Amino acid sequence: MRNPIFTSFALLLFVSCAESVKDGTVEKVDTVSYNIINERNESDGQAFVKSCVSKLYKGLADSPQGFFFDNDSGIGGLSERGDEMASKLGLPSEEDLVSALLGNGESSPSVKGALDVFNFKIVQYTYKTVDQRNDPVILSSVLAVPYEHWYSSDIGSPTSIVIDCHSTITSNDEAPTSADPNSFLLAANGSLVVCPDYLGLGCSEDFDQLYLCSGIGARQVLDAVRAAVKLLRKEYNVELDENYYTQVTGYGQGGAMALAVAREIENMRPEDEEQFDFRLRNTVCGGAPVDLRNTACWYLDMQYPINPSLVPLALKGLISGNEDLFRDLKYEVFFTDDYLSSGIDDLLSYPKSLDIDQIDCLIDEKIETYGLRGIVSGELYDEYEKYRNGEPEGRLLSPLLTALDRNTLFCDGWIPSNPILLYHVKNDDVVPFFNFEYAVSKLTDYGCDFKCSTRDINAGGFGLNHKSAEYVFSIMLASGLESDWFDE
Repeated sequence: MRNPIFTSFALLLFVSCAESVKDGTVEKVDTVSYNIINERNESDGQAFVKSCVSKLYKGLADSPQGFFFDNDSGIGGLSERGDEMASKLGLPSEEDLVSALLGNGESSPSVKGALDVFNFKIVQYTYKTVDQRNDPVILSSVLAVPYEHWYSSDIGSPTSIVIDCHSTITSNDEAPTSADPNSFLLAANGSLVVCPDYLGLGCSEDFDQLYLCSGIGARQVLDAVRAAVKLLRKEYNVELDENYYTQVTGYGQGGAMALAVAREIENMRPEDEEQFDFRLRNTVCGGAPVDLRNTACWYLDMQYPINPSLVPLALKGLISGNEDLFRDLKYEVFFTDDYLSSGIDDLLSYPKSLDIDQIDCLIDEKIETYGLRGIVSGELYDEYEKYRNGEPEGRLLSPLLTALDRNTLFCDGWIPSNPILLYHVKNDDVVPFFNFEYAVSKLTDYGCDFKCSTRDINAGGFGLNHKSAEYVFSIMLASGLESDWFDE
C-alpha cells in the first residue's frame, strides 16, 4: 500500500537525472541525499559493548538448540551455557570477547587483536532511492561510527565500511533503525557500519516487503551507503581513511542480500564507480537462501515448516517485485479462504507489529487445518503435485517458479571476483543445507576465491539450527575471526 503523502514527499526530494548540461558541457550532478531523523552518542561504550555481547551469548544458549547439554553437566545459567557452546565452536568466551573489544588487558588468542575504540555515534537517517518500478522512494537506515578515542569528541576516519544486511524481520520493532543491530560491534575496530531497513520497514512500513527480491534490495542498500558516506562528510566533516575497503555481511535473508550487494558492486557501471568506489574486499554470509526454486519445493513437500508465515511473506515480495509475471493473477488465489479471513495476512502488510514467531503462533491458533495446507490454496498444491509428476507448470505455479528463478543467485552469468565466505549448518530448519551445496558447486565451477564453514556442535544429532547458528555467525564476526574460522 502506498501512502500518497509519503510518495509526494519522495517526489519532492528525488532528482531523477544524474547529469546536467551547462554551456554545452555535461556535468555530473550529485543525486545522493539524506535526512537525519535521530542521532545519539554512546558515550558509555563499555556498557554498550557489554550489553550487545551479552545478548549474543544468552541468545545462543537460549535458542532452540541450546538444550543439548546434559542436565548433570554442572553448567548453570545462560551465560555459562553460551560460553560452553562458543568454546565448542572455537569462539571466545563472553568475557574474552568483551575484553578484546574494549581493549582491556591482553586479548584472547581466539579474538583477533585488542581494540581501543569503543565509543560510538549512531545516526538514523532517511535517503532517496528507487523502488521496483523505478519510482522514487524514501527509505531509512542507521549507521554507527566510532570516536577516535574514548576520551575524544572527534569521530575517527573509518578504516572500512561494513554493509550489514539484516535477516528476516516482520516486526518494525526489529528493524535496524528501531533496534541496534549486532553488527554495531564491528564499529569497534574503526569501521563505519551501515545497516539499512529494507523497503517495507522503518519509514516505509506501509509498503509490502520485497522479500527474496534481493536484486532490487541490493541497489537500495548501496544507495543507503552512499548517503551515509555523504552524511559523515557534510555533517561531521569526516572522510574515509585513504585505504578504506568494504566488507558485506548478512545472515539468512541478509546472506542472500549480501551476495546480491556484492554482485551489484562488481557489476557497477564505470560512471557509478566514479561517483563512489566501494573497494569491495569480501562478502561474509551465513544460512543464505540462494537456490530459491528448490527451497520453495522443499517447503511445499514438507508442508509443516517451522515458520509457515515465510510462505505468504515470500509471495507478497515476489508478486510486488515481479509485477509483470503476476499481472493477471490476484494475490488471494494463492491462499485458502480460512487463511485470508483470519486477518493474519494483514499483519505482514501494515502495521508490522508482530515478529515472525508471533505470527506463526497465530497461524497455529487460528487456522483450522495445520501446516501449509491451511494456508496455501488447493489449486496451487494440485499444480505442484502435477509439476512433480512431470506435467507442465500451471497458471499459479509457472509465474511463481519464474520469479524464484529470476531472483536466484549465481545463475545470471555473475562470476564473483572478490572472496566469499559461506557458513551454513547441516541441520538448518529454515534454509535447507542444499542451498550451501548449490553455492559451493557454483563457486567451484566458476573457479572463484571462496571459503566455507559448517562448524557445528554436534552435526549428527541436536546440532545448531538456523536461529541458533545466527548467533554463532554474529559472535564470529564480532571476534574478527572470519579469516581463520572458515577453514574448510
